[in-house]
Amino acid sequence: MTKLCSAILVPLMIGMFTVITTIQESRRSQLQRDAEMMKIEQQAQL
Repeated sequence: MTKLCSAILVPLMIGMFTVITTIQESRRSQLQRDAEMMKIEQQAQL
């Protein structure tokens, strides 16, 4: 039973880590794009 749980738990944890990391990277990229757009808009107003 323990081997079965660990056999299921390890891939599940790796999958969760992958999904969470992907979401965080996506949010970080979006924030960077937003910041760059704000900077471009501010420069255009000068």
